[in-house]
Amino acid sequence: MKKILFVTQDMARTGSEMVLWHLIRGLDPAQFTSYVLCLRRGELYDLLPIKVEKSIAYKDSGKKSLRIKRKFLQFRGINPLEHQLREIIETFRPDLMYANTIVIPRIGELAARLNIKLVTHVHELSYAFGFISSNAFSSLISNSAVCIGCSPAVVKALGKLNHPNIRLQSSFIDLSVLKPDHEKVWQIRKGMGIDDGDFIWAVAGAATYMKGFDLLPELLEQLKDPQEKILWIGRQPDDGLYHYVKHIAEHHYPGRLLMAGPQGSEYVNYLAAANGFLVLSREESFSLVMVEAAALGLPVAAFPVGIAEHFLTPAFGCVTACSTPEAMINAMGKVRGLTLSARTAGPEAASAYDVSEQLPKFKKLMEEILEDK
Repeated sequence: MKKILFVTQDMARTGSEMVLWHLIRGLDPAQFTSYVLCLRRGELYDLLPIKVEKSIAYKDSGKKSLRIKRKFLQFRGINPLEHQLREIIETFRPDLMYANTIVIPRIGELAARLNIKLVTHVHELSYAFGFISSNAFSSLISNSAVCIGCSPAVVKALGKLNHPNIRLQSSFIDLSVLKPDHEKVWQIRKGMGIDDGDFIWAVAGAATYMKGFDLLPELLEQLKDPQEKILWIGRQPDDGLYHYVKHIAEHHYPGRLLMAGPQGSEYVNYLAAANGFLVLSREESFSLVMVEAAALGLPVAAFPVGIAEHFLTPAFGCVTACSTPEAMINAMGKVRGLTLSARTAGPEAASAYDVSEQLPKFKKLMEEILEDK
């Protein structure tokens, strides 16, 4: 029986957390015993298997006694997270500590001090590398016995750091939950004023510069057909960029930029309300939403980020040669004619990234890591 201590951000419904959640649920309890420490409490935390031990970091535990304990530890100059990990390790006695993402505070340094084997699953690229200090990043890489990259792009980036043991484990989705309610899809289109003849390009993600939100005015200017519209699904920041783009769209291209906001349970229905999908990001480590769009049979036009160049084929998508609005407009023109072939080619390609295909690979990887001395 092998014991794994998983340390993660929050068990929320984000790509990296969903991948971990599937892994923990899929591990054979006859072979593995799991403990999950979350820095914060996400909606998947309470959905972990009942046999999995779990806890929340003192700071966000919700328990007054643990918050007081944290302050007392800080007063004595003791790192609360290190103290909590030390207590878990002493009682749970794990064979391995698994850090999900690079933004677990000082996890590399803590693993070295606690003398425990560390594996880090990296779901980020260079933009996110700037979220942690140089020392923390260096310590994380050097103290990880194994670094797992979520895509070939991440593996390539990690390879430049000369780490001796880098493995690939692709991110994945659960295709069984991508079941649009066609009545709700029709209601969404009607409620947003979408006509039957409109061609809707969906984009999913926060409306930020990194996601390419600033490119929308130029795209709308170059889209000559007034029935081509862009539907943005995701968080709408209260910042100047959002105001700038929204103002231009409303005054110069009225009715052609549809802002859906963040969607929880209705996300799939909003995505299915589109006719095509765009990846406008300046950087992506993987892009699960692109796989989801393909799984729904949407043709995809994408900048060369994430797994786009490995995933998209001429039957259901197009990857631009460069990340410019002009290149994207050209790709959109090619993709618009793929609506029929995309209905079969997209789901077929997406099936390779389904949990049923990737989870056995993930479990085998964990077995190999645990057996490696």
